[in-house]
Amino acid sequence: ARIAHASLATPRAARANTLAGRATTSERRRVRAVTLRGGSGGEIYSFLGALDLMGTAVFAFSGTIAAGRANMDLLGCIVVAAVTCVGGGSTRDVLIGRTPVFWLREVVYLEVIVACSFATFLFWPRAEQQWRGNPGHELLAFADALGMGAFAVLGSDVAIKEGCSTLPCVCFGLMSATFGGLMRDVLTRRPVRILHARIDGVEKTLYGTAALVGSIVFVFLRLYCPNVNDDVAAAAGFLATCGVRITAYRKRVVLPSYLDKFRAPRVYPPTTARS
Repeated sequence: ARIAHASLATPRAARANTLAGRATTSERRRVRAVTLRGGSGGEIYSFLGALDLMGTAVFAFSGTIAAGRANMDLLGCIVVAAVTCVGGGSTRDVLIGRTPVFWLREVVYLEVIVACSFATFLFWPRAEQQWRGNPGHELLAFADALGMGAFAVLGSDVAIKEGCSTLPCVCFGLMSATFGGLMRDVLTRRPVRILHARIDGVEKTLYGTAALVGSIVFVFLRLYCPNVNDDVAAAAGFLATCGVRITAYRKRVVLPSYLDKFRAPRVYPPTTARS
């Protein structure tokens, strides 16, 4: 009986050890991913790391839809989705000299991108037809704001750790949050979202400005307020980004654009008839 009990207990113990090992590996990969994207591994950075992966999924979703509407195939959709997600952070890492770039050292980003892009390619066209008019767009905009807030803070944090001065730190935060979308729009031959207040006759609310505000708040608190805890600075930058983006989306706030009525009329010289 003891032998039989021991033989039953051994597989159970092995299974428990295996599950514990998987949980430990998953936690280790998450912390490593946060450190590579930016962040020190504190509680708020762990929270931002989770939002970072969620933002990666949302950006992969939007990139796949943009590529699909540009008549790209499955491979094209996955490529555009990947560029949308990691284009900004990769540009930042290359300019700073932080190579290999973060997603080459932690493949969890590619796993999330490929899975979300493939699922979107297969299921979204039918779901979009069935759910037309459903307020799901607001939920996606909210999730996008959370991801962008995480991207902006973590991107600025990387620049601070690499010893960059104030203005580059702010620029790298903006770059991390928005340059992937810029590359997406270029690849799909669309007007760049962060550079236009109106696209196809539709007003576009503040987007890049929200990431810029959040980066400024975070960098200012980190570099000029030594008494402020790093976690508090990260939370403030994240909330500033999300607050500006969500408020602009709900209130339809846009930046002023260069209007045609303010342009000076072009004067052409008089033409003379040929003899």
